[in-house]
Amino acid sequence: MKKNGKRIFSLILIILMVPTILSGCFNYNEINQITFVTSAIFDIDDTGNVILYLDSMRPYRNTSESSDNGKRVIYKGVGKTALEAIRDVNMASSYKINFTQNRALIFTEAAAKQGINKFLNLINNDQEFQVKPYAFVYFGDVKNLIDISQNDEEYIGLFLNDLVDKNKKNPRSIISNINDYIVDSEIGNNYAVMSGLEIRKDVVDQRVELSGGVLMRDNKMIEKIDVTDGMSYNFLMDKIKTGTLEIANPQMNEGFVTLEILNSKTKTNVEYKDDKVTLNKKIKVKAVIAEAQGRFVVSKEALDTLKAKAEQNIKDYLEQFFYGFIDKDIDILQVERLLEIKYPQKVIEDVLSKIDFNLDVEINIQGGDRVESSLV
Repeated sequence: MKKNGKRIFSLILIILMVPTILSGCFNYNEINQITFVTSAIFDIDDTGNVILYLDSMRPYRNTSESSDNGKRVIYKGVGKTALEAIRDVNMASSYKINFTQNRALIFTEAAAKQGINKFLNLINNDQEFQVKPYAFVYFGDVKNLIDISQNDEEYIGLFLNDLVDKNKKNPRSIISNINDYIVDSEIGNNYAVMSGLEIRKDVVDQRVELSGGVLMRDNKMIEKIDVTDGMSYNFLMDKIKTGTLEIANPQMNEGFVTLEILNSKTKTNVEYKDDKVTLNKKIKVKAVIAEAQGRFVVSKEALDTLKAKAEQNIKDYLEQFFYGFIDKDIDILQVERLLEIKYPQKVIEDVLSKIDFNLDVEINIQGGDRVESSLV
């Protein structure tokens, strides 16, 4: 009897939970009356008004077919706030605007420079923004971005979502979703990064591409991180998974030897003593020789030379990157935050002028000990 009672209780509990689980689902009638946003572009005009562009899909079910179809619609709204701009769009749409399927939040350069606080409150609090999309700062004309995506018959948000997923292991790509950005912008000295977007001109067409990143502080753009500096940033922040390193061929007057990164790990430690801040970065890289331009005879001596050159190249680039931001009084590596965590009871002022950057790079070229006097 006790077992039967437990079974009956469990069955009743499951029956009660099922409607709760299914309550968030759309049926076809509901979908036919909703326009789903795939990406939102936030801009600011000269008077401070918010300009909102929504790349959207209006689904409908074709009565003559069993498949689902949709129509692409791009809306533009203007208002003193982001919510007012959305209301402005709703006034021109016969269907309810829904943000639950949004895949990209794009801020124009003008909006990033003036500050994106007026957008973040809505994004962080509105329930329809719970799907945390990728965040970008776009450098260029908004109309050009929309026209290019229309010509390619791509929804901007879905395209960017796929583009980021394919480039997550690209060492030069800086990736951030809006959830990570909001968390980072609220801690320490309020630095956070976003991905950069630009239009690249190909031989015939133009394409949207990831272009470095943007460093924000207090939700305002303070510096752009170029594509060439993206790898340096990712190395120092322990975000390198794969990639390549090009080193001048030590056995030729010209040409390069390419090392493919198999694994990389960056360990960070910060110390404060005698009013000096020591930032220690230990980088260990595993790599293999992927390509050599010209003649390269593999031997222990040749690999040692290649290893030394590669280590020195990385060290030079990373130090140049770090001190370049220090000269601009920018704490790109969040040293102040690291000190707050390790020394919560100490108040350290003017941290950037007290930093001693200690960088140790070690590269292990795999497989070299098994191949002697061979040509690559």
